[in-house]
Amino acid sequence: MLSYRVEVTGPWWIALFIFGCQPDCGEGFAEDVDGDCVPDVDTSDSVTLDSQDTGTPLGYAYGDPIEVVRHQTEMGESNWYFLDVVALDEELVLVAGQGGLGVLEIESAQVRWGKAHQRIYDLAWDPSLEQAYMGTRLDRIDVMDLGDRDQPMPVGTMLEWLGYHEDIAADEGRVLVAAPQTGAVLLDGASLTMLSTIEASWASAVGLHGDLAVVGDADEIVLYDLAAPEEPLELDRVAVRATARDIAFDGEHLAVALGGHGVAVIELVDDTLVLRNQLDLPGPSYGVALDGDELWVSAWSEVALIGLGTGEPLLLGSEPVPTATSGLAARGGRAVAADWFELTTFVRHEGLAGPELLVPETAWSDGDDPPTATVKLSNLGAMTLEVSLSVQDPAISVSTDLVVLEPGETDTVSVSGETGSELRTQLDLVTNDPDETEVAIALGTGDQSVGLPHEELELQGFVYPDTNLAPYRLSEQTGRVVFLAYFSLY
Repeated sequence: MLSYRVEVTGPWWIALFIFGCQPDCGEGFAEDVDGDCVPDVDTSDSVTLDSQDTGTPLGYAYGDPIEVVRHQTEMGESNWYFLDVVALDEELVLVAGQGGLGVLEIESAQVRWGKAHQRIYDLAWDPSLEQAYMGTRLDRIDVMDLGDRDQPMPVGTMLEWLGYHEDIAADEGRVLVAAPQTGAVLLDGASLTMLSTIEASWASAVGLHGDLAVVGDADEIVLYDLAAPEEPLELDRVAVRATARDIAFDGEHLAVALGGHGVAVIELVDDTLVLRNQLDLPGPSYGVALDGDELWVSAWSEVALIGLGTGEPLLLGSEPVPTATSGLAARGGRAVAADWFELTTFVRHEGLAGPELLVPETAWSDGDDPPTATVKLSNLGAMTLEVSLSVQDPAISVSTDLVVLEPGETDTVSVSGETGSELRTQLDLVTNDPDETEVAIALGTGDQSVGLPHEELELQGFVYPDTNLAPYRLSEQTGRVVFLAYFSLY
């Protein structure tokens, strides 16, 4: 494998992986939300769009379930990169990330208090002690007293245990830390001392509620009794389809963010873990937050809302965010998501659900002649989605003028231009999505279309196991896997 290393200046970094010799789905097929190749179904029979025929699930009326109400980009005079949020109560949240931490009023977005701090990856909040715990991920956990929301005071640092950690949970005077190479470390929140270590092959996420603890151990979720905190007792375990990235636990419901594998919903019944469902999401999930019988989930460029009432967990809808979500908090029908460059605040419209359209803003032709662009449409809502499609230019053809998607379904549509010409047009959609009734998708022929050779480039790189840097040209690597790595120096 050839690796390139590129050092760039700027406030952030991005990594791009390119794998050679990997075929696309091919003509007549398209990639679905799971990354699988599925038939490009042609549903060309024309049917009148009926926004009332929504397949309303029991207990919900047709409407927009969640709404974005605010984007907050600053904390006082500082610009941060936001990574995590916890709800202190129904009015205030504690936010943290690269740059510091602060107390924010949910309704007004007014900053009550802020402080510079090194990068904080993860937050936990214990209302019984009114203390917040801030994970640096690398070497320590700092503790802050928030009894006075306007003047939080540092308490100290957890010194008995130092090391790499992923997730933190706190409740009723105890703190549980997911340390992948150590296990789940249980600490006393008042004295900041270690109580015990729960063995795990790879502890990646944790949750606490009273005398119960849950630990994400590789691809299992394990339940423990902490009545004797020095000797945690395993009660049950259940397998999930990927490593846990975040856990929300309220003593009844258990939600597990599974990165690129969606979210798992587990119910606690008589000290037994019952896996209710594992739901796919439009992007990788790194944050979950429970709010009564509803679950908010970060899904990278979307925030999704899932109903946890009777029956199977139900994806009610989602809303996009400008960049990429990580942690989020929810309380009283409102949620705040850490969205890297800003905080995004949402409000829940109680009792409503609907179809939820997910489409790209732009689609490019694949290099064929006539130029053809493939557009993927997904329904991330709880009701039947109907989409009418059209283009203004009569020389442009669309594979179908109507797509009907049940909840969770995905379909693709092909748009073809004239032979020998570039594709430059707009695909117009009319839908029964309550907040996206009309959508326009820009279609074009890219300078570097899929299926065509990439423009030439030359960079410093190496071929493992020889790590000596030398200049390599991309055109010379045909048939080889190439990894492009971008780095930023802070």
